[in-house]
Amino acid sequence: MKKSIVYVAAMAAMFLTACCGQNKCNCDCEACQNCVEKQDPNAPKDSATIVDNEQYDLSKLKVDAEGYYVLYDGTSLDGWRGYGQDAVPTSWESVDGCIHLVGSGTGEAQVEGGG
Repeated sequence: MKKSIVYVAAMAAMFLTACCGQNKCNCDCEACQNCVEKQDPNAPKDSATIVDNEQYDLSKLKVDAEGYYVLYDGTSLDGWRGYGQDAVPTSWESVDGCIHLVGSGTGEAQVEGGG
């Protein structure tokens, strides 16, 4: 009995995923809207912008006993910067040995100055 239930479940999973597998789709059903063949060939390709920020001088960082760079000393944000930015966002601060984001209280890092 258990084998037949597993078999039926496996067949159902294969049936449900077969529509968009390996470019086999040639229908207009809702489940197939994201198939490779249904994508617009003239749509812009995903792209990324490389930010050319100046390299931080690693000689300014402390080195621990094992030779590793100490990225955060617990007191300052020297050497840190926001993602895709040249400096630390104004809403970041060092508090009690931790990097802290001063939030606006409106949820999920929605703060002026970056989060």
